[in-house]
Amino acid sequence: MEPSCKAALAKLSVHSEGQQTTCAAVRKDGRWTDVDTVELILGKLASNPGATGILTYSYLEQFQNRIHAATVNGIAPSRATIPLGTYPLSRPLFIYVKEAHLKTTTGLADYAAEFLSFCAAGAHGYLPDEGLVPLPMPELLAQRAAVARLQR
Repeated sequence: MEPSCKAALAKLSVHSEGQQTTCAAVRKDGRWTDVDTVELILGKLASNPGATGILTYSYLEQFQNRIHAATVNGIAPSRATIPLGTYPLSRPLFIYVKEAHLKTTTGLADYAAEFLSFCAAGAHGYLPDEGLVPLPMPELLAQRAAVARLQR
């Protein structure tokens, strides 16, 4: 939301100290609701056809008979458009490993390596089975190499 908000404020020539706060704030007028369970989100979407929900792609696949994805500039979310970054509402999942913790947290490097293994994050791995959209192969290989360097 922030890039679009900042672009809109720039067009209005609004420059203020509160710009960062404005663009990161979530509405408090009842138009935005944080919901804890997917069933509650699906219920709210079903009861209000004009409502928009923000969900992970896995829910779109899981509940395709109950929800429909928004297209942006004619582009729909898919296992092809998400990793390419062409569907602008998608974002990558980042996992950060603090190098100092590698010496103090048993199995941390192994965990990172497993997360990026072909069995987990590969195109036919168990994470895509759970709804994670896999990285393109060159990027997956680059991330695996970075993790391998952690396991000195």
